Amino acid sequence: MPMTDLNYQVICSRSISKTEKEVIIIISITEEEEKALDNGFLKTTKGGQTFTIHGYEVICYGEIDFDTNSEDYLVIEDMNWLNYLDVKGIYIPADYNYDEHCCYPPERRVRYTETFNPAVLTQYLYAKLGKPKRCCIFKEKRNGRT
Repeated sequence: MPMTDLNYQVICSRSISKTEKEVIIIISITEEEEKALDNGFLKTTKGGQTFTIHGYEVICYGEIDFDTNSEDYLVIEDMNWLNYLDVKGIYIPADYNYDEHCCYPPERRVRYTETFNPAVLTQYLYAKLGKPKRCCIFKEKRNGRT
């Protein structure tokens, strides 16, 4: 079953107070947008959503290697993005094949598994972006009740 490509993906979102939440997002970026990030600021629109990204909000960007067990993958695996999860992880397809960005479920019924691993989740969401050459992972704080 082919997966759908989108313009940006929310990796996770958690409340940090009654009126504020922190959101970790991954977007594809162009070479020009990467240069803007090199200078510490990028304003871009992806999928109808405008993102204003300051250097201090960037977790990583550029040509990131999401292949399992790559150095970049192992660094992301050590990130604490999902530490707020207690009993229940984030659901992803259980029969997902990263290389082909497809699911091969038995009996053509998609099954899901949960993960607490930020690298597994981010790899899947990166593939949903269409595996762009360059991407940016950043956090933003949003006001409002969650």
